[in-house]
Amino acid sequence: MKKLLAIVVLGFSLTNCDQAKPDFLKAIENCADYQFEFDRKLEVDFWIKFGKNYEKEYAKEKLEYWKSIQKKQLNKKMMNKHYPHRYRQCQSDFDLNPKIFKEKWL
Repeated sequence: MKKLLAIVVLGFSLTNCDQAKPDFLKAIENCADYQFEFDRKLEVDFWIKFGKNYEKEYAKEKLEYWKSIQKKQLNKKMMNKHYPHRYRQCQSDFDLNPKIFKEKWL
């Protein structure tokens, strides 16, 4: 009985470690990452073109942060001020046509 319990517990722990996100969540996150990065680059380009020197340095720091945000877990991304809006927008796009959305973002 103890061996059976140990096997069941080990089996559950191994399956939880290797469990991947469902396809639709990956697609929504890929979409949100792309839109978030695109918007940030436009904003930074604006700051660099029209801003003062200290704003250019600030913009460069922000761009580095925004580039690294794609490597973070979703719960960390959602703490950003702008990312949740992009995520919700991609969710609504997915709801309109899931098949085409998955083809584009997976």
